[in-house]
Amino acid sequence: MLKSIVLVTVVLTLSFVLKASEAKRVGEGFCYKKLNSKTGECKSKMKVKQQKVDCCSSGGAGWSARRKDRAQCEPCKTSVVETSYWGAWSEWSNCNATCGPSFKVRTRECISTGIKSCKGKNEKSKPCQTEPCPIDGGWSLWGNWTSCSVTCGKGLQTRTRNCSNPTPQFGGKDCQGKLEDAQSCSDTEHCPIHGGWGEWSNHWSECSVSCGLGIRTRERECDNPKPKYGGRPCDEKERQDVRYCREQICDPELSASGSGEGWESGSGSASGSSGDSGDWEEHSGKRAWSDDEDL
Repeated sequence: MLKSIVLVTVVLTLSFVLKASEAKRVGEGFCYKKLNSKTGECKSKMKVKQQKVDCCSSGGAGWSARRKDRAQCEPCKTSVVETSYWGAWSEWSNCNATCGPSFKVRTRECISTGIKSCKGKNEKSKPCQTEPCPIDGGWSLWGNWTSCSVTCGKGLQTRTRNCSNPTPQFGGKDCQGKLEDAQSCSDTEHCPIHGGWGEWSNHWSECSVSCGLGIRTRERECDNPKPKYGGRPCDEKERQDVRYCREQICDPELSASGSGEGWESGSGSASGSSGDSGDWEEHSGKRAWSDDEDL
């Protein structure tokens, strides 16, 4: 009988030791329903041993790893009950653009039984390897008009522009419209101006001879208008005006010598007045005749 009692006692002792060891190994302890906030002492121990997380989540006020430490309980209100962790990353999304600069993203979720406290970012992004977008061409501003195609009369002037604002790239469309523009023009500033004679000069030259029949001349300028821009000049044959003159009768002796300057010689227009030779002899040969007398 005694041996049986001893055996039972040994078995119970070993069982208690094993349970205590197992509780210590898995983190179980003693849970209390009450806690004196001033002294830190726990009261009203629960029967079932449990981990601190289970103790606090099931309504416990304090927890102790060992029975004798209930005077130094760990209060549940300062313990972190909830746990948080990141879930798996999602698949990469499609690129946000089919050409040009673009990126794609993937996300993950913070999983928690209470307050979420995951550290780190819930999103990642990376650039996509997309081709450049097509760039359609655009016209530059029109250039200046060219000079008129003619210097006299009606002509044309042109201006151009370039498909460079921007230049088409990566399969973009060319500019639509005219590369060159034209308009009519009229330029009379440099039309040929033909020369015209001005007024006759008021000054006659001296008679070309000192006796007998001579001539006087006067001229005019080709300045009404002056020829310009390839215009025709005045006819030089019309520049000079000529009229006959006679200052005095030449000496008869000089006339007889065959000089040809005497009226008796019949030279020039004087031949028409040869019947008047007697009148000539009545003078000393120094008589002056006016330009208005008949020849």
